[in-house]
Amino acid sequence: MFNLYIGADNATGRLDRFTIREITSKAFKGFTMIDAAGIWQGKAEASIILQIETLDRDQVLRLAQVLKSELHQDAIGIQETPTLSFI
Repeated sequence: MFNLYIGADNATGRLDRFTIREITSKAFKGFTMIDAAGIWQGKAEASIILQIETLDRDQVLRLAQVLKSELHQDAIGIQETPTLSFI
């Protein structure tokens, strides 16, 4: 499982949930978007934690690059965690 930490657009200060959902939907069939409050370079901003259950690390990295570009981000945090099990 991967968690991507995405903050507000650097140019507008807005969090573009629609664009995050649309871009991510093209790469993955399922994911979870969690609203969060983040701090970047000492400034509070609205954030999304995007959780994706996959073993395809390269696809996650490609997605992060596209999101970073489209959302005008300095960086997107990526965290790899143990896999999720469904029962």
